[in-house]
Amino acid sequence: MQGRKRWIIHAPTFNNPLFMHKSKDMPEYNPNLDDVYMDIILEAGDILYLPRGWWHDPIPVGEETVHLAIGIFPAYANNYLTWVANNIVEKEAARVSLFDYESDLSSIEDLSNTVSEYILDKNNFSKFMEDFYGKKRVERPLNLEIFADHRNSRLNGSEEVSFVNKNYYHNIGDKLVSNGYRISVDESFKKIISILENGEPLKMDTFLSQFPSENIENISKLIWDLSYIGVIKVNNS
Repeated sequence: MQGRKRWIIHAPTFNNPLFMHKSKDMPEYNPNLDDVYMDIILEAGDILYLPRGWWHDPIPVGEETVHLAIGIFPAYANNYLTWVANNIVEKEAARVSLFDYESDLSSIEDLSNTVSEYILDKNNFSKFMEDFYGKKRVERPLNLEIFADHRNSRLNGSEEVSFVNKNYYHNIGDKLVSNGYRISVDESFKKIISILENGEPLKMDTFLSQFPSENIENISKLIWDLSYIGVIKVNNS
């Protein structure tokens, strides 16, 4: 964001680390400092993408410097395991008492088979993804001049509309989960998704021009409702 900084980058030594994997606790995975993958100087305005697990050492170069780090957190396999552990108790095999490995081996084998079937169940995976994305919220502008005015019930057409953040919605069958809301998707809504899913803001008038005139009223109301709850972002132009 400001000034220059030297970045020394090393290839991963521990693939796909999670938040609990701290380098200070895993010295055996420290990189070979002589094996440098990239050694570059970043200046104000530059962007560097580092995939998960890549070692990086940002070094000041004798001047005032500030950089901003942004992380992306999709659903991880361990998130699915946690969800499974919390929900598989609907199965009796996950509710039995355990005392001793030898005497409980039959129960453990039954649990192993039950867990395997539960994890591979496509319906369970869809439920997990819906739950995961349903808990994500992204702050949006309040737009009080629009939504706090009781005289308004529609956008006037000059605004720009877009999904709040493409990384925070997920299509699951006939549902869209976006910014904490689960919304049923019909054919007209599928078209809205297809138009807005590229993430680029679109003038409301331009957006509405892509629908038959007899549908404009309903589409306008739907966009208003989705904007009001924060699923769609509105920019005043």
